[in-house]
Amino acid sequence: MNKSVYRNPKPQVGDIVQFKDVRMDGKINSKHLGMIYNIEGTSAFIQWDGPKKPYNYNDQYGYSVIKIQMEYDVFSIISKVENVKPG
Repeated sequence: MNKSVYRNPKPQVGDIVQFKDVRMDGKINSKHLGMIYNIEGTSAFIQWDGPKKPYNYNDQYGYSVIKIQMEYDVFSIISKVENVKPG
């Protein structure tokens, strides 16, 4: 697959992401901020800030890493983690 189609960088553990719930008319219903705490295979698991999480987030399956990279209008990687050494 051509990597140039991805607008967001590949997410990694520790990245801060923002999810925007965008309506069909382009208005934003809500925004959610979270941190990626685990990546298993192609799934990224996110700890959301606050009690609410996005309507389509599933705790068991997380979000697809590729979905996060491709859906730049919905997902934003706010902060990238650099030079992290495993504990």
